[in-house]
Amino acid sequence: MADNYCIIAINIIAIVISPVIATVIANRNSNKSERRREKIKILQTLMMTRLNRRCLEYVNALNLIDVVFYDSDNVRKSYKNLLEMYRAGSEDGNEHNIKNLKLIESIVDDLGYNKEIRWDEISMPYNPVWFYNELEKQEKMKDAQVAFMDVLQHMTSTEKK
Repeated sequence: MADNYCIIAINIIAIVISPVIATVIANRNSNKSERRREKIKILQTLMMTRLNRRCLEYVNALNLIDVVFYDSDNVRKSYKNLLEMYRAGSEDGNEHNIKNLKLIESIVDDLGYNKEIRWDEISMPYNPVWFYNELEKQEKMKDAQVAFMDVLQHMTSTEKK
């Protein structure tokens, strides 16, 4: 009889605790999956903006690195190296590009993609001629707009005198 009560008590405890344990495990797996998706999204953004980092998506991806990769010392170190260059005002083309690619490489390593995605794939994005031509046109247009605004500002300041 005592054995029956013991078995019944164990069954009741198992019935009560099992769903709680299952929920905790499911939440933990869900959180890991969500963090991995966030890491992949940052990697995708950085890969897409390798050729033209002068966009809001690139800036937003960089600003999320400390939060999303809080437990990855390698990624955060690569990010800090790139950030120091930005803060120093140095945006030397080649050195800046290499630090950006090193950041991407450290994220690839963190995600475990380093056997599938190697330095060659990271450092050699598709770059058609028309894309560079379009970037040059945009730069010229910006320069022309700035020059025009300077002329207007100069004209209005001379008229006031």
